Amino acid sequence: MRFFIGRNMAQKTTLLALLFVSATSAAADPIGGWILENLDTDPISPTNGNALISLSVWYDPNAGYHSFGQSDVVVGASDSRFLGSASGYGSNGTITHNAFTQLNQSTVLFQAWNPHVPPVLIASTENPAWTATFWFETTDFTPRTVEISTSSLTFGMFDTTTSINSTYLPLSSVQETTLKIQIIPAPSSALALLAGAGMLTVRRRRG
Repeated sequence: MRFFIGRNMAQKTTLLALLFVSATSAAADPIGGWILENLDTDPISPTNGNALISLSVWYDPNAGYHSFGQSDVVVGASDSRFLGSASGYGSNGTITHNAFTQLNQSTVLFQAWNPHVPPVLIASTENPAWTATFWFETTDFTPRTVEISTSSLTFGMFDTTTSINSTYLPLSSVQETTLKIQIIPAPSSALALLAGAGMLTVRRRRG
């Protein structure tokens, strides 16, 4: 009797372990997520204290959905000012209204939406697709790294071309992203310091 109870318990433990591994694997495979990109090539410094940051959405085309639907996502910088600038969807730039809510000086709640009013207007399947541009600015040029990150509150997909409402994904299926921006002193000052150090080295070698 004890043998059967022990075997049953072992089977249940093994099954639970397999279910846990399966759930962990599923959560590790994102269905959609975000891309942050710094549109300015110049570093942040006293001669260039701001940058335009682009936010795009992407999704797995093999996940069984027609297109991205809508999302409420918090986008924020670890310090300084971060503001919503422009919003739309994809290369055609379809405008969305009242998309930004400023939560504090460095954090914005953004409502991304892929326009979809079937059968008149069918949601774009562009992937990845631009959704917004943000404005980062600072007056503190202490050398450091500023992180700009996404944190989704909702993430919806349109199942088909005739879907009226989005199907919301579990947030474990959404891949968040972080963009790192380097803050440096004035480039001219940095170059002058490097040049001075080089001349000092040459003089020491000659001496």
